[in-house]
Amino acid sequence: MSVEFSISNQYLRSNRKKGFVSFISGVSMVGLILSVTTLITVLSVMNGFHKELRDRVLSAISHSTISEYSGTLTDWQTLRLSINQNPHVLESS
Repeated sequence: MSVEFSISNQYLRSNRKKGFVSFISGVSMVGLILSVTTLITVLSVMNGFHKELRDRVLSAISHSTISEYSGTLTDWQTLRLSINQNPHVLESS
């Protein structure tokens, strides 16, 4: 039997004189179990929400933007065709 188990067993299963200590220990353990469970659940939900939010935001924003200094991009069709020939480019518009 481990030391932790024997110490917890001693406090949880005390005699009638120390029944209140046993009750308080039990309530404390239940509170600790509930709080840790809640913390793990909330962190898991927030992690999933963060991933979903990041995916949705990045899907609406382009990864790169090409522009000219003058502000007007001339002959953009030819530039688009040459960009699409790169094997690392999936799509351009």
